[in-house]
Amino acid sequence: MDNLGSGFGEVVNTAKNIFSSNIEGGESRLNTSDQAELKNCIQNAQECTMNMGKVISHLPGDSKEVQQLQDLCKKTGVLLEEAKQRCRQIL
Repeated sequence: MDNLGSGFGEVVNTAKNIFSSNIEGGESRLNTSDQAELKNCIQNAQECTMNMGKVISHLPGDSKEVQQLQDLCKKTGVLLEEAKQRCRQIL
């Protein structure tokens, strides 16, 4: 589970770095390589979320914590899909 969490964290940090460098640089649009990298980050995060869901579904029992993890995983998937749609609109 640690590898999944660290992979997801790397994706989020890359996306943050892309946006902060463009905002600080005063650029109103992302360049082509940043666009591709951002799309790739979102795709990687979606794949990581799906993998987390698979791992969570194999956890023993139906505890409150397992349910919370499942809910968080679903919410993360929805947020990533919204980010993907938003990127399509602005890019």
